[in-house]
Amino acid sequence: MSATFVGQEVTPLRCTVYARTSSHEAQGQAYTSIDAQLDAGWAYISSQAGVGWQFTGTAYSDAEEQAVTTKTWITRSGKVRGGKPIDKTYIYKLLSNRILIGELQVEGDWRPAAHEPIVPPALWNQAQALLSARRRPRKRPVLTDGGMDFLLRGRVFGEDGRAYSPWTSSVRGNRIYRYYVPQKDIALGGGASGLPRLQAFALEQQVMDHVHDHLKNPARVLDRLPDWMTQHPEYSEAHFSQALTRIAEVWPVLFPFFKNQIVLRVLDRVTAHRDGITVRLHIDGFVELIREFLQGKGRPNSIRDIFDRAAAAKPKKPKP
Repeated sequence: MSATFVGQEVTPLRCTVYARTSSHEAQGQAYTSIDAQLDAGWAYISSQAGVGWQFTGTAYSDAEEQAVTTKTWITRSGKVRGGKPIDKTYIYKLLSNRILIGELQVEGDWRPAAHEPIVPPALWNQAQALLSARRRPRKRPVLTDGGMDFLLRGRVFGEDGRAYSPWTSSVRGNRIYRYYVPQKDIALGGGASGLPRLQAFALEQQVMDHVHDHLKNPARVLDRLPDWMTQHPEYSEAHFSQALTRIAEVWPVLFPFFKNQIVLRVLDRVTAHRDGITVRLHIDGFVELIREFLQGKGRPNSIRDIFDRAAAAKPKKPKP
């Protein structure tokens, strides 16, 4: 911020303070990080009084921290509507509501109404210009070599159970950066979830390496096969191990598309923690890979059909 000097006169600049709560904040503290931020903000504004800074007398902190929600009402059928936390999306929607400048929407068009404007046109235009400058332009999907914009779309979750969403940055030096971001951070602002955002390429490569490691070490997969399969008389650990090892050998020369397909077949989910990630794989996905490899290599029918026979012998769950 700065004030405008005209000769010896100082143009007053009205200031306020906005504070963010920490995701690590302990409950019941007498002096919280909100208090510390407000005190620091007020002190700095006071220190700039000589150049025209003036405190408005009002300070703001997280809407979630204050439990501020949208209007709540009950419909004729008795259903409760509204009462949702006021987040960034709601604020953007509110600031774009043309009712504030004396208009109403009729059949999809905004038209002058009878009520008086709440916001002056000049202030409205200034606010819309700021919103437009901050709005990220819509871009075409960024495709990876495998033809997918985000390989792990729908498979990444936080340790709190909430999903991560794909996110692309604005263009920076002819580059666009891809991330997986907690949905709570998107709705309430960066850091609201307390979980890290994940650089897409690095995360996808880490998952691919994890899958490749299981292919190179078949015992990590075979040890998890169900008993009904390993106890079948035609089960051959050597053949199963060979199938996975062979896929691992050709992995470096596979086209990205095929690598992506293998990852999606064996991946259950990725869980993000504050200090790392956990990758959970589907054993059934590896079973299907083994099956296709053995059939494609023209193995004896007794080996190729083991999956079908074993599946038929697998105990069926009783219907509820």
